[in-house]
Amino acid sequence: MRGKLIVLPSTLRQRAIDLAHNDAHQGMVRTKQRLKAVYWWPAMDRMIEEAISGCHVCANSDRTTKRRAAPMEPTALPSEPWERLAVDIIGPDGSLGVQNRFAVVIIDYYSKWAEVELMSEVSAAHVVEMFRRLFYREGIPRYIVSDNGVQFISREFQNMLTEFRIQHVKTPLYHPMANGLCERFNRTLGGFFETAKATNKNIRLGLREMIGAYNATPQATTGKSPAELLHGRRMRTRVDVIGRHMEREKSDQTLRKQVLEKQNNQKTYADNRRAAKEVSFGSGDWVRIRKATAAKGESKYTTPVQ
Repeated sequence: MRGKLIVLPSTLRQRAIDLAHNDAHQGMVRTKQRLKAVYWWPAMDRMIEEAISGCHVCANSDRTTKRRAAPMEPTALPSEPWERLAVDIIGPDGSLGVQNRFAVVIIDYYSKWAEVELMSEVSAAHVVEMFRRLFYREGIPRYIVSDNGVQFISREFQNMLTEFRIQHVKTPLYHPMANGLCERFNRTLGGFFETAKATNKNIRLGLREMIGAYNATPQATTGKSPAELLHGRRMRTRVDVIGRHMEREKSDQTLRKQVLEKQNNQKTYADNRRAAKEVSFGSGDWVRIRKATAAKGESKYTTPVQ
């Protein structure tokens, strides 16, 4: 005995775990509580965890599933401005007004230059029209990165890509965060919308001011503003004082080095904060695949497959 607990011999431990767990297939915490109320043995927690982790019934009902964030993968800096664009759609948000329910966001990967248009409806035709206006003003990119939204997989959008000889890069279906550039900017944009609503600010006028300030502000990763990197000059704003602004120019090589250092720091911070872990699979491993959709009460994962 160990106090009031029975010290269970090694030959009976697995049997006790099976009895405590298999009748209702409770999780690790409840199974441990049930056993610890009666028994004790060395390394008891680890043995219970290993036994339940190998339970196929619990695996199929998602009880042992533990999702881990994948390590952050920084995006390589393109070779030049406007070579690679990211696009995303936010909405609908009826609180912004009927004409402002959707926001189409386009960002240049190199300079971080942002373009945003508010729309009442957002069809493939609306998105294509916005891109055409940008192409005539800024030029044609080599790549456009998007999710798998209906506007971006439509025939009209694909025809535009073919016409301008643009390569379409689609983010993984189950991992929209792969388009991280838009995800980060969307948080900034969402903050503006909340502030504008709270202060009764004109959404469209305020958005022009916000985008102008964003494109004129130096980025943490590059040390330069989007306007400088895309157009080769600083935007003169109301913040600037009268007089010539003297600044040592950064070479492209210096810029790439600075961006890489910032990305590595961000990756380390993000991976540690999310407890990210690289997962690898070998030939013959048993795995479960997350389903695209699952009915209520149905497992979110397939049964183990090899």
